[in-house]
Amino acid sequence: MKVTQLNIGGRWINVRSSSDEEHLQQVSEELNERIRATQQVIPDSHEALLFVALALTDELMNTQDRLYHLQDATEDKVQRLLGILENLEPVSQ
Repeated sequence: MKVTQLNIGGRWINVRSSSDEEHLQQVSEELNERIRATQQVIPDSHEALLFVALALTDELMNTQDRLYHLQDATEDKVQRLLGILENLEPVSQ
């Protein structure tokens, strides 16, 4: 794992990750943009960070729910297709 230095909310931190530096920089930029937007409404930096964390956690949980529903729907469709395939007559040659 490689250590990458990132500036998050005006503070430098060292991040140990297997992700490449470019990806970590993109994540850092997205996070900083969310922090800046939140600080326009909530000037206190600690409180702003808590609201950003809350919003990101909400997005994560909603995305996980959608993923689970998609997985269930996909499994159902695959099972129905397998059932259809099992009932097909073999093609004679």
